[in-house]
Amino acid sequence: RGIKIETASGLAIPIDDLTASLRLLPLLLGRSSLAFDADVYDGRIRGTADLSGDAREFVVDVEGVDLGRALPLRKAAGVDVVGIVTGKANLSVPSAPNGRPTGRVDLTVKDAGIAGGQLPLPGLGSGLPLPKTGLGRLVAAVKLADGRATFEKLEATGGDAEIHAEGLYFVVQPRMEFAPLTGKARVKLADAFWSRSGMQGFKGLAEAALASSKGADGSWNLAVT
Repeated sequence: RGIKIETASGLAIPIDDLTASLRLLPLLLGRSSLAFDADVYDGRIRGTADLSGDAREFVVDVEGVDLGRALPLRKAAGVDVVGIVTGKANLSVPSAPNGRPTGRVDLTVKDAGIAGGQLPLPGLGSGLPLPKTGLGRLVAAVKLADGRATFEKLEATGGDAEIHAEGLYFVVQPRMEFAPLTGKARVKLADAFWSRSGMQGFKGLAEAALASSKGADGSWNLAVT
C-alpha cells in the first residue's frame, strides 16, 4: 500500500494499493508471469505480464481511472486533462531494446475534457491558451504493428468540441517522448461554446491563428505533427 513506481527519467506514478503474484501454470512450464491488481487514480488496473522469453505478453484492463489526478499525464501532454478512463490493452513487447511491439489498445474516456493549458501553433510563440473545454465521450483504438502505432479511431463527440482524427500514427521509440506523430484532425467547436462569457477574445485569437485551415462547415482541418 502507498507505493510509487518511478522511471529513470523521474516519471513517478503513485499507487494506492497493489497486489501481485506469480501465476502458477506458467511457472510450472518454466516461464515467469505476473498477475497484478492495482488501485490507482481512483480506478483499477488489472492484468498479467510475462517476465521471460523473447516476446513478453501484456494483458491489461483499466476501469475508472481519473485522468484529472494523473499529474504525469499532465506533464507529458502540456495541458490539464480530465475524464474517467475504461479500456483494455493486449500487447506483445520484444525483450530487445530495438524490438517492435505489436497488439492493440482500446480506450474510452467518459466526460473527457481540457481544463487549461497551451496549444503550440506555428507563428504564435507563446502558444494558444486553451479555455476549459468539454470533449464528451472520447474513443481511441490503436493498433501496433511494423514499428507504428496507428489510430484506427480517435474521436470526441457530445461536448463543446467535436474531434475526428484521420491517418494519425506515431513511430514507436524506446523513449516515447521522442516518438514522431503524424496525421490530420478535424475540430469543430459548438456555437454554445463561443457564446460563453469571456470567449469573444479567445474566438478572435483562434480565428486569426487558424484562418487558413477553416473549412466550409466551420470546422478546422489541422495537420498534426
